[in-house]
Amino acid sequence: MHPDTRPEFGTTFTCPVGQTWLQATFARSCIVRNMNHFCLVAAGVLAAGRLHGSELTDSNYTSTYSASTSFTAEGEITRHGSDYGNLSSTLTRASYVASRAINEQWRWSVGPLIEYSRFEATKRALIPEEGFVTALHLGAVWQINEPWSARFDIRPGLYTDYKDVSGSDFNAPFVAAVTYACSSNLMWVLGIGVNLRSDLGTIGGPGVRWRFADDWTLNLILPKPTIDYTLMRGLDLYAGGEWRSTYFRVGENFGSARGKPVLNNDDFTYRELRGVAGLRWTIARELRIDLEGGYAFNRRAEFRAADVTIKADGAPFVQLAVGGSF
Repeated sequence: MHPDTRPEFGTTFTCPVGQTWLQATFARSCIVRNMNHFCLVAAGVLAAGRLHGSELTDSNYTSTYSASTSFTAEGEITRHGSDYGNLSSTLTRASYVASRAINEQWRWSVGPLIEYSRFEATKRALIPEEGFVTALHLGAVWQINEPWSARFDIRPGLYTDYKDVSGSDFNAPFVAAVTYACSSNLMWVLGIGVNLRSDLGTIGGPGVRWRFADDWTLNLILPKPTIDYTLMRGLDLYAGGEWRSTYFRVGENFGSARGKPVLNNDDFTYRELRGVAGLRWTIARELRIDLEGGYAFNRRAEFRAADVTIKADGAPFVQLAVGGSF
């Protein structure tokens, strides 16, 4: 699966691997910087549907929402062995998905998806200041038979920096997955995500969700493989890894303004490979809160057509997420 599509293979992904180095100064900077973006987005378009084939007979209509924001601290930027200053990033996304079961085998879903990415770096680092995603989630879940189900999600929309919007800013990445539920405690997944405008294009593979003890669940599914432990009802700890990324197209004069015209109107991808640890508080079916922290040990930006790669040193991050269903 390609991480830019933010795929969800029929289960709730969660992940983290944290550290207690989040000093007061860093935490205060993260919270102040992120909360304005997070509150505006969460209030406007909450969501990210997590549907599974077993839900097909639960209700004819369901709706799910989620919103998250993360801040990654400064890390030194390097390109061709030279120092280009520091990079910090704020990644925010939110969506709302309404779905309807048309019969016992099929469920359709639709809803808005938005993302906002903010980067703090010098111009000579060749990193855009901000990027946006304004897209529509269109999905279908097919319950083939008792153990087998399949899903398909496509997210057409504008992936742009909004400097000069044109048809080249339109994209439609998609995700497809097949699920085999051996039992209520064990489920296998095989999925693929496709975004031909990103640097990787296609990514996918197998995954498993296994509840191997009353309080322990193993979620080895991209983009957030984790192991979860239930402290008490409604309160869980989890740890693992996360692939967090964003994609958009830069403006027609982006490269020229930085002395690198080859970057004009190019596809930009930014991703972080993270180790994370978190706490999830499920207040009710309608409200779940996740607080996470960890370390982004691999930070990388790519311009696809120009074949330009920019790397930044690892740095700590914090992330806040809310979600629920109705």
